[in-house]
Amino acid sequence: MLASAALATLKITVGMRAHSTAVVSDGFESAGDVLASGLVFFGLLIASRPPDREHPYGHGRFEILTALAVGAMLTATGMVISWRSLDTARSHSLPPAVWAIWPPIVSIGVKTVSA
Repeated sequence: MLASAALATLKITVGMRAHSTAVVSDGFESAGDVLASGLVFFGLLIASRPPDREHPYGHGRFEILTALAVGAMLTATGMVISWRSLDTARSHSLPPAVWAIWPPIVSIGVKTVSA
């Protein structure tokens, strides 16, 4: 999660400076992965708790709520990225700098090594 958070920061920063909507979007997708992983981990911790007085059937349904939250977050992120991309395409903005390709290449390398 730390490597993904660092990659997200790198992609967003470089993408904004290089005027690359694609790299910024990839950075937000990576940030969403970090947040989703954290939510899933938290949801699994809660769902694995044994039954108690307030929850005689256990906490397993919390896993469903976590999945719903992750799905809603990914949907909202996709909508914002799409809207921003369309807005950028209509505004005749600056073309992205060539050096904006390096964060995705670094990301591929890091993910290949860690897999």
